[in-house]
Amino acid sequence: MKWTLRIRDFLCFSYLFLLAIFEGYGGIVTLIDPFASSVERRLGFLLALVSCELFIGSALLFGKKAWKFGFFLVALNVLLYGRIVVAEISYKNANGGKFDGRIVLTFTIFAAFLAVLSGLCVRIMPSYAQKA
Repeated sequence: MKWTLRIRDFLCFSYLFLLAIFEGYGGIVTLIDPFASSVERRLGFLLALVSCELFIGSALLFGKKAWKFGFFLVALNVLLYGRIVVAEISYKNANGGKFDGRIVLTFTIFAAFLAVLSGLCVRIMPSYAQKA
């Protein structure tokens, strides 16, 4: 196994792991915030669940048998995370706040692109492939 493939796999898994940690942290902080409304707490709970789903998806992505399901979970995480961010921006703007969500939405799209790219990089040339 080449060392470049190991480094690539490590970087991809590290990115997915850090993304899941940041999603979970954001969800848990919103969930336990005493000043958050009930809608924000629900969004925080969903965000914490979505981060757990990303952990499971990234773990399956590195397996030999269930990698397609793992990639599906990573892609589903991207869609759900983007939807939760858009719902939070809409909620804050609907309640009289002037929240400019362009920066947050740009970061979400960039993070989603990197997550899917990480999942694809791991599966394009798996590091455990046996040479015949």
